[in-house]
Amino acid sequence: MTTRPAAGLLGPRPDPREPIRIGFQVWGQSIGWAELMATGPRIEGLGFASLFANDHFMPILGDGSGPIVGPSGPVFEGWMTLAGWAGLTDHI
Repeated sequence: MTTRPAAGLLGPRPDPREPIRIGFQVWGQSIGWAELMATGPRIEGLGFASLFANDHFMPILGDGSGPIVGPSGPVFEGWMTLAGWAGLTDHI
């Protein structure tokens, strides 16, 4: 009988024979809330194992040759984005 290592910060360690689990990160920038929320169930439906949101209060797109600014539009906070997706997904 083999024992698995105890769960850590990221949960239980997968068995080496389990398939690779891949996550997806969505930038909540320059997109409407309804569109952003629709991405969670869609990503889950595509089979991804986890879903991440960035946590920047300012747009971070740009070319680096001057102030880093992105296109105009909303920038949604990461924790609220994750909370929204939690209510719309089953396992991701």
